[in-house]
Amino acid sequence: METAKRSRGFTLLELLLVLVILGVVAGTVATAVPNVGSARRVQAEAERLALAVEAARGEALRGNEMWGLSVHERGYAFHTFDEEGRWSAVSRAPLAPWQAEEGVVMALSASPVAAAGTGSSEPDAPATPEIAILPGGETTPFVVTVAPVADSADGTDDERAWVVQSDGFSRAEAARQADLMPRAPVTLR
Repeated sequence: METAKRSRGFTLLELLLVLVILGVVAGTVATAVPNVGSARRVQAEAERLALAVEAARGEALRGNEMWGLSVHERGYAFHTFDEEGRWSAVSRAPLAPWQAEEGVVMALSASPVAAAGTGSSEPDAPATPEIAILPGGETTPFVVTVAPVADSADGTDDERAWVVQSDGFSRAEAARQADLMPRAPVTLR
């Protein structure tokens, strides 16, 4: 009878062993899953930029004006081309200069104007914007990469990067860089 009473609970050793096993499993899962918060911030910034480009495109169409977009490492700024032939930064929401969240960087990698080096490096610089948005709604073809700040110990930054792009005629779209299919170059004859 005494043995039946003794087997009703767990010993301290058994409880500690279960806690150690749970700790090892939780640590393994935590290191195997990428930083979801960082990935979500990158996605949100890319989607915000794509929507902002479309809003500026709508403003250019509505006002029959030329607009521009400057992209820098920490964000972007929209500009309008005034009657005096100068670019002026847009200061009204939602198209006012934008600073990306901490830990997110942006890079313009494809634009004929950016390749010429006439763009700005700061959000409020009066230089010619890298991306033109014409009164008819067309834009300079562009590709903007939105990525987490590089961490030399973590090789997954490319997997968490997003791309905002337009061929100049279609809508600006945001997509994960890893999901994009490489496109064959188009040659005109």
